[in-house]
Amino acid sequence: MSLKMEKKHVYILIGSILGIALIMTGLYFWLLYPLKSNLAAKQNELQNEQKLLTALQSQTTQSKEDTFETTVELQKRLPVKPLVEQLLLDFEKAETISKSFIMEMSFAEEEASDSTTLAEFQESQSSASKDGGAAEDASVEGDAETNADSDSQNKESPEENSSEETLPVGVKKITASLRVKSPSFFELEEFISTLESTRRIIKVDNLSFKGPLELTSILQMREALDYTVSVSAFYSPSLADLQEQLPPLETPNPANKRDPFTNAANLPEQKKPENNTGN
Repeated sequence: MSLKMEKKHVYILIGSILGIALIMTGLYFWLLYPLKSNLAAKQNELQNEQKLLTALQSQTTQSKEDTFETTVELQKRLPVKPLVEQLLLDFEKAETISKSFIMEMSFAEEEASDSTTLAEFQESQSSASKDGGAAEDASVEGDAETNADSDSQNKESPEENSSEETLPVGVKKITASLRVKSPSFFELEEFISTLESTRRIIKVDNLSFKGPLELTSILQMREALDYTVSVSAFYSPSLADLQEQLPPLETPNPANKRDPFTNAANLPEQKKPENNTGN
């Protein structure tokens, strides 16, 4: 009888263990396993989001750098400040390349009309170029009818015959009047072309000169060409947020001169005389 009871207890114990194991297994697959699967999925999603965030941050940083570089390059053409110093360097560059000499220089500032839009500006520029072409054709025909041996030539810009120039809203113009002396007409052309080839938008408004006297003797020296040129550069002060992104001033290296009236550099310093206070 006791043996049967012991076997019964063993069976009950085994059944209880199996039941508990089945219950634990059911609870695991019913509660814990979905949570673990969901946790793994969330971890993978978090890793993917972190990778995406890193990629977006790198793209944003690169975009900011590209935007800054693009803004700097654009301001080399249309800055937000007059940058007269850079204009002076451009004039000096043209002066050196063309072997010319700037004798006089003056600046004047002009602001665009507030009622002018970009479309009106482009339309006025188009009409001005057409009027300028007609004026040049008429000038060429008139010169052909005049005496070819005339010793005076006057060249005026077509803008004087066209309507008054208009600019987009917020754009200002700074005009420089230069009196220049060049060895010949070819140096004059090189001076003008050097100015027009600068990165900054520079427009030649007016050019007037007189041709040199005709040479009548081989001993006679050719006179230098004296002319006046008026050029305009533009800037947009309305974009005040971009002032911190102005392009750096491209200045030449210092000449290390103590005396600005000599061409020699690194002149030795003069010793100051010693004051003899003793007997």
